[in-house]
Amino acid sequence: MFSVHVGSWGGLTTRILSFLAALVGASLPLTGYYLWIRRLVRKGSRKANMQLKKVA
Repeated sequence: MFSVHVGSWGGLTTRILSFLAALVGASLPLTGYYLWIRRLVRKGSRKANMQLKKVA
């Protein structure tokens, strides 16, 4: 198990694949937060536009 943990099995190819898999896994929460914040901003602008239409 130690060789799998430190990436010393399989050579350079598996190290690169492990790194890319870890990078994708680490980026998932960041992209999720980005999409969530973007959705909140868009909802806020829609509410402001609807209120302006009601006033006019």
